[in-house]
Amino acid sequence: MTLDHLVSSAVYQAHLLERAVHDAGPWTITVGSQALVADRVLLPTGVQFTVRMEPTEADEAVLSCNGEVLAIRSIEPADHPSVLQWVVEILATVPSR
Repeated sequence: MTLDHLVSSAVYQAHLLERAVHDAGPWTITVGSQALVADRVLLPTGVQFTVRMEPTEADEAVLSCNGEVLAIRSIEPADHPSVLQWVVEILATVPSR
């Protein structure tokens, strides 16, 4: 992974976290044809979004705020109703110097 890729990934994650903390939404997680309004909970290190979903063969979930797609992630298909939690957080590192 190049330094440019690392920096762009860090900036993207910081922007997503800032939006998750400050934008009340509505936030949705779309799984297959299910567009579900997410419960948003502020945590000490980030934000957790939770939805209850019906069985699905979908293998991706899409996180959106006010209709704007912000992130996509892989999920496991589920053959029963289930809960999907999506956490956006900062993982602090200690400088090595």
